[in-house]
Amino acid sequence: MKFGQSKKRTTKALLKQNVTSKYKQHQDCDILLLDDPFSAVDANVAKNMYEKLFGPKGLLAKKTVVFVTHTIAFTKNATAIHVMESGRIVDRGTYEELLERSTVFSQIKRERDEAEKAEDQKEANTCKPHKRPKTVMFEPQQPPESRLVEPVAEGGIKGNVYLTYLRAFSYTWAFVFVALLVSRYCMQAASSIFLSSWAEANSKVTDSSETTDGLLIYIALGFATVILNVITFVSSTFGGVRASLALHRPLVESLMHAPLSFFEDTPVGRILSRLAGDIDIIDIPLPINIRLVLDSLAHMSMILVIISLSMPAYIVFVIPFTIGYVMILGYFLPTNRQIKRIESAQRSQLLAVLAQNIEGAESIRAYRRVKSTTLSFYDDVDSFVRCRYLAPATGRWLSLRLELLGSIMVFGCSALVSVFHELSLITAGEVGLCVSYALSLTDLMNFSVRMMALSEANIVAVERIKEYHDIEREGSWTSDYPLIDAWPYEGSIEFRNFSIRYKGNEKFAVKNATFSIKGGEKVAVVGRTGSGKTSIAKGLLRLVEKAGGDVFIDGVNISELGLHELRSRITIIPQVHINDPVLFSSTLRFNVDPFNQFTDSDIWLALEACQLKQLVSRQKDGLMTEIEEGGKNISIGERQLLCLCRSVLEGGDILILDEATASLDHTTQALVNEVVREHFRHATTIVIAHKLETIGECDRILVLEDGEVVEYDTPENLLSRNDSIYREMVETKKTF
Repeated sequence: MKFGQSKKRTTKALLKQNVTSKYKQHQDCDILLLDDPFSAVDANVAKNMYEKLFGPKGLLAKKTVVFVTHTIAFTKNATAIHVMESGRIVDRGTYEELLERSTVFSQIKRERDEAEKAEDQKEANTCKPHKRPKTVMFEPQQPPESRLVEPVAEGGIKGNVYLTYLRAFSYTWAFVFVALLVSRYCMQAASSIFLSSWAEANSKVTDSSETTDGLLIYIALGFATVILNVITFVSSTFGGVRASLALHRPLVESLMHAPLSFFEDTPVGRILSRLAGDIDIIDIPLPINIRLVLDSLAHMSMILVIISLSMPAYIVFVIPFTIGYVMILGYFLPTNRQIKRIESAQRSQLLAVLAQNIEGAESIRAYRRVKSTTLSFYDDVDSFVRCRYLAPATGRWLSLRLELLGSIMVFGCSALVSVFHELSLITAGEVGLCVSYALSLTDLMNFSVRMMALSEANIVAVERIKEYHDIEREGSWTSDYPLIDAWPYEGSIEFRNFSIRYKGNEKFAVKNATFSIKGGEKVAVVGRTGSGKTSIAKGLLRLVEKAGGDVFIDGVNISELGLHELRSRITIIPQVHINDPVLFSSTLRFNVDPFNQFTDSDIWLALEACQLKQLVSRQKDGLMTEIEEGGKNISIGERQLLCLCRSVLEGGDILILDEATASLDHTTQALVNEVVREHFRHATTIVIAHKLETIGECDRILVLEDGEVVEYDTPENLLSRNDSIYREMVETKKTF
């Protein structure tokens, strides 16, 4: 994967290419560090990759390689082997030298041999491997650039976007706000008109009591205006907060119910941009912009009413200037709107790149890509800043034209009222009032146009949020199906012509799979890398919806159940790769019991079963020990054991082990198998694995190839067949 690109492919796709693509990018390096690179591929693929890289004519044959692995077979051709235990090198030597001595190395090998012994005993002595087509190394393909760039909407803002914000603001609050706004400016207009008439009448009055009465009335009108102004501001603030909450909650809900394919296709930066940047705009700038637009429009209406009462001809004078303002606004809005859209998309891309660079900081440093990654990030920052700079630059363009038009308007108004005064059509007080309000009117019109432009630019945030409101969702979490509490009571599973196809891919990941698993039976799902093993588990959990066929658990069609009803009754221990298993940034207790369903004694028993009791007891805070984000303060093996502890607590009649021990050492792998054997002895177990030594106790073997079921039988029967794919996989493992 190119540094700086958004991570949009699955973990398995990345692991297929982790050796070949990294070497092609860094083939001039004389020293390479490979950290267990074959842990996530089957034995056949691992053998081919190993030979192509480390064989006599391999790509790395003349390179210095530090190879970290749990698999003894990969060490046979090593120049030197360093054996580590508890963070220390306890022995070193060649493969033969270490086997001759009683060391940790020979103990590890014995444990591996013992783990394979049960399976090897089932193999017939006459087994002879047959020839199959040679496995082709995975060639990485970059995803289309169009998928890495966020689509940008074009054209005007649709009416339903404004309606969405209005509904979120609340029709009631909107009505209250507008009513208060109109009342405030009616009161302010009354105050201005009273002041003008009072000043005109006061010049002819000598009685001071009348002057005092007029002053009190004016003070009362002014005080009422201030009170209404405060209440109007408070109502708009409450409406804005309500709108933000009403838009944020469905956004989070949509993301929580989005299908797995959405997160595989959408960079995390794009999601963060909406949750942070767009919500921030809806929180503060947008309600303020809308309030100021309505406020200035109401103020202008008040001014026009006051002036028209004194000089009706002024309305005719204002109309052409109003048309001019509308034309300038209409010319400016499309550009300003699109700049805001592009800016938002660039912000999403910048956040996506930043998130990936932080996540891949170790790889960036290890492969000496700091400078190129930094320069690439600078380019992304420049692209974002260019969009940010365009907004104020176009704002200056708008200001220049608005101020010019406003100056012409004030000059025309001054000339017009002068003529009316000379003709004795208006008084001197009315002249002052008209000129004063004309100056205010031009400022308000300029301000209104700017606020309208900003409001439409910021309403793009609502458009982007609404886009995620409407994303495709998974099925309902609950259903009306009359499901009994004891379901599944047996744990029998039946696939009938079941097919899965991933979004954007015409090829079926699983095609017409038909097989059944008896209650309490342990079935291993094997196959070469990319054969569809994990897709079977995803289909059973409905992480990916079926493209055809059905799945039944104890006679119940799972498509008729709610997702929560289904998933809460199936226990899964997922794949262990670089970032797995998943732990949360919280206490250890929360990680093993996130819903607080069990007592401390139950948790300690589960920890003891997973051989974690001693580790947790050594911690100062015990169960309340803080786990860092992603479990970075504990090893991968300990993370997996904590996830196993969580599964032991939850129990269940159906258990899925999806390559759960792929990156674990043999000791931890044996521990996981022992815990599963002890605590899930009566559960229907599906073991998805490419390490065949982990499936020795399975009752039946399901072999997949290109998404199709090609073999399904007991291990003994499959090993007795000369044309068995499973038999070939066993032979490949033995010879490697």
